Amino acid sequence: MNYVKMIGQWDEDLATNLNAGLEHRVLAWARLRLERTGHAHFDKGELLRVLEVVNPRTGELSPVNARTLDRTVNALVDQGLLLPASGRRCLRPVGCEQGARNAPVTECKQPRATANEVTG
Repeated sequence: MNYVKMIGQWDEDLATNLNAGLEHRVLAWARLRLERTGHAHFDKGELLRVLEVVNPRTGELSPVNARTLDRTVNALVDQGLLLPASGRRCLRPVGCEQGARNAPVTECKQPRATANEVTG
């Protein structure tokens, strides 16, 4: 298995591992969805749904809470791992923001979600 395939498989496993920390899972999803422009796009509410967590009261799987995801993305921005423009609809890993060779950095076309956004 080559290195790129191995890293991709590792990210897939990490992104869906309920025992992994939410920050690690968010970064794994960012790498899995990363486009050449440095953007990792998600449909409205999609990132909330793919980041399932175990409800401690019921033991059932449910989407991550929107505010928890917002705090996690903000923490990753504060740690210098995601660019400040990152949000629920588009994650921007640091170091991946340059576009194609000699191309300017592009602004994200996805609107930045807020904690008040309906996630359905």
